[in-house]
Amino acid sequence: MSWSWSTRRALALASVGAFLLQATPVLAKDGGCADLLWPVAKEMAAFARADLPALSAGAKDNAWGEQAFELKLVPEADAKLPTSPSGAPHVKAEKIFAGTVTFKAPSEAESWHVTLSAPAWIDVVQDGAQLEAIAHTGGAQNCPVAKSVRFELKTAPIVLQISGASKDTIKIGIVPAID
Repeated sequence: MSWSWSTRRALALASVGAFLLQATPVLAKDGGCADLLWPVAKEMAAFARADLPALSAGAKDNAWGEQAFELKLVPEADAKLPTSPSGAPHVKAEKIFAGTVTFKAPSEAESWHVTLSAPAWIDVVQDGAQLEAIAHTGGAQNCPVAKSVRFELKTAPIVLQISGASKDTIKIGIVPAID
């Protein structure tokens, strides 16, 4: 049986269309985040929750552990940051926002990811000094996660410092690092 050129073209287009329909859920499932260096599915699911807990800038005595919350930030000049931000704001905005959350010491030293829903700087402060980030990922097109940074934490109280944000709220996810 010989198929005409137009019939072969129609079948090829139908095949491509069927493939794209099958691939769409995969793209939607990862939210465009497949190019990140580590999975952020937990953070994405938490950021989408309507009942995400809210904390105000300056919150203290929180337990460190896997969690997600929305942080209400204040103008950076009013934030009383314990250390200078590690970078300048990513965007030009009329106001720049910042805030901190203080956590009790983790029970053991290990690597953790801190993930943000919007562009801003993440600094982790222990013993009065900023920890050096050991890895970071972000900037994936169409990904609802702006960035995720890995830190090696010690067993000392933690101040999570967010700065350079263009809006007064930001969603934050904290999860143990996995390889």
